[in-house]
Amino acid sequence: MHADLIEALVVWGLQDAVEQPELTPPGSPERCAGRWVVRDGAGAEWLVERLRPDQEARRAAVAALVARLAARGLAQAVPCREPEGGGLVAHAAGSAWQVWPFVHGDALARPGYVLEAGRGEELARFLAALRRAAAPERGGELADGPDSESGVAPGDNPGPGGGTTDEPGVAPVFRLADYAPALARTAALRRPELADRLGAALERLHPFFRAEARLPHAVCHGDVHPLNVIWRGARVHAVIDWEFAGPKTALYDAANCLGCVGAEGPQALAQGLCPALAAGLRNAGGLDAEEAGWLVCAVAATRFGWLAEWLRRADEDMVRLELGYLEYLLDERAAIERVWLA
Repeated sequence: MHADLIEALVVWGLQDAVEQPELTPPGSPERCAGRWVVRDGAGAEWLVERLRPDQEARRAAVAALVARLAARGLAQAVPCREPEGGGLVAHAAGSAWQVWPFVHGDALARPGYVLEAGRGEELARFLAALRRAAAPERGGELADGPDSESGVAPGDNPGPGGGTTDEPGVAPVFRLADYAPALARTAALRRPELADRLGAALERLHPFFRAEARLPHAVCHGDVHPLNVIWRGARVHAVIDWEFAGPKTALYDAANCLGCVGAEGPQALAQGLCPALAAGLRNAGGLDAEEAGWLVCAVAATRFGWLAEWLRRADEDMVRLELGYLEYLLDERAAIERVWLA
């Protein structure tokens, strides 16, 4: 192990820990400056993260939220380990660090998992449980909205954080109605050839954007999709990568998840996981009648965030595919709703 990691482990009383390079941490490696898995003398395994300089406050707030959700009974929220001096972030070797339990899971059989209805039912149960656990938060215990880790270009993301609230000290609710048009404007300035297609999509989404302000909002995970789940068989054992958590339109997590699964192709939208997730949410009380009627539009609106990521990476193939997918969702809205809301 390198010297900085050794110095950080001492802060958590893990000086006897040994790095486990054969274990790959799940989730995106871009979420921090560095990640390692270590095993302590008692055999417990830990994910050690070195944070970027701009992440400390945000990651402390996220860790506090995860701990509160776990305390309120959300079993899939796994709190971080506190350093020996207390707190949620500690400093060593000139950086801020966090330590989380390393949770083992079963790999997804890709792309076949998209046709497994049982996984959709499980995700629906998780999202309904998250909504119940987060309800007392009233959207205000995170000091800010989701951070801006993806955008049209580094530092350029029109970014989350739109919306308003009448409650003092409560973070604004992130509204897709604010984010998607802002992203489209920025994208059109850089890529004028996209302006007409983006403008047409926004026009078709305008009724949803008008409705969004009256839809329920809640603290959401912000990036729920099957690859951010630690699966045990077909069961949601834990959910990771909470960096985009914050107050949003309550159907945001379901919409993002459905959009990610549906991106595998039309069959994925019509069979297996997606219809089961939509039905499971309605049955579990995680989606009221009005929300259900706007679900496909919300899925389409969340794709602007993914489009921002492909533009940031200058991935022309994915930009083309994403625009086509966005338009397909809007073109086939009625057909998709007949399946999801049957």
